[in-house]
Amino acid sequence: LKPVRHKRAAALRPPPLISPRSSMAVEAAKIQVSVRSLPGAIVFGPAEFLSTDTVGAVKAAFEPERPKRLAAGARILSDSDLLAAVAESSDLELSVSYVSEVEMPVSGSWFGHASFVPAVADEQLGREVWHVNGVCWFQCDGSLELPVGPWNVSFRVKRLEDLYFGTEVVMKLGGEEVTRVSLEDMLGEIGEWILLPVGVWDQGGKVSVQMHGADCSSGGQCGKRGLLIDRVVAVAA
Repeated sequence: LKPVRHKRAAALRPPPLISPRSSMAVEAAKIQVSVRSLPGAIVFGPAEFLSTDTVGAVKAAFEPERPKRLAAGARILSDSDLLAAVAESSDLELSVSYVSEVEMPVSGSWFGHASFVPAVADEQLGREVWHVNGVCWFQCDGSLELPVGPWNVSFRVKRLEDLYFGTEVVMKLGGEEVTRVSLEDMLGEIGEWILLPVGVWDQGGKVSVQMHGADCSSGGQCGKRGLLIDRVVAVAA
């Protein structure tokens, strides 16, 4: 009989040591938030939030139907700012200012292309705007975050001397067509910033806003020029 050879058992290794700190999620700190109006009266709080909450969560916690800006001292805060990055202690005091107008940047097909829709400086507004200057496929998009209630939504535009689109412009709100306009007929004064109406939005929340050439359905054949576009704007009705 041949001797039976037994395989050596694999050495048992002890489980890795786990630090109590690494095995536990870091607990968010609690912050007491108060909000004052510009005259100095308390309009909200103190209310408890977590350091991982955003400024947008604070704004939504009081008078959500009113568009507003929150500030810490002289610094205007954005909705995405974390309270942890704003608070210097467990107590945070902010100031609020109410607004009746909301505006956001726009983008679109060929925006930023030096030959078709370049960015140009506008002295009146003190910032860069978009110059429609020969693009065939015209499409301009924006989006807004609005409280519930009626808002007149528009694009801020300026007519130049060489305005020519040669087709109607389709206006859409929330993905739905609202109207079609002829910019040559709609825009009167040359060199004046005006609000080009899109429609009324009253459902609140995030809404997409768009204008595009009606000839996009046939390939956008007509070259378009002579229009400056600034931002998409909502004004409380």
